[in-house]
Amino acid sequence: MNKKIVIVVANPNTTSFTYALAKAYETAAIAKGHKVSFFSVWDMQFNPILEKGYEVIQPLEKDLLAFQSAVRAADHVVFVYANWWSTMPAKLKGLFDRCWLPGFAFKFIDGTMHPLLKNKTGRIINICGDQHPFLLRLRIGDYTNELKNGILKDCGMGPVKVSCIGPTKKATDAQKKKWFKEIELLGTRGA
Repeated sequence: MNKKIVIVVANPNTTSFTYALAKAYETAAIAKGHKVSFFSVWDMQFNPILEKGYEVIQPLEKDLLAFQSAVRAADHVVFVYANWWSTMPAKLKGLFDRCWLPGFAFKFIDGTMHPLLKNKTGRIINICGDQHPFLLRLRIGDYTNELKNGILKDCGMGPVKVSCIGPTKKATDAQKKKWFKEIELLGTRGA
């Protein structure tokens, strides 16, 4: 079954390993017949700061409206980012602060949050440059928890699966080729 897939890459360097993996996923997904919307957070024009919290909702910029529209229509949403200080890059967090709003990602009924992004699956592809993902997890805990559980699952997405890749800085060409094949397979499957 072909899916509508949104891919979000959060790395300003289009020659980075992170960006290359996102493009590999996209290419494989399109080749299999999936419909793909690709967003580079650094190419999107928006203020990443939620200036007044939820008290006063800022008007959404054109790129944020396009992103919300793509997510609404999506069956599967993929986030590809390098681990910066054991979490996602700030501009990716800003994307959630600005877009994951009441009426889009959730609503409150009698003070209880109700998710609005149900019937969508998710994939986090997290790249660790210097550290082994397993050792990082042992040291600080689940560094994808904020995105996986606090943002995606809380708003109804599920299942949300995680692929942690690394360390990439000193990886051999053979290891990088293996990671590309894994990501291409995910793209083919829309998983």
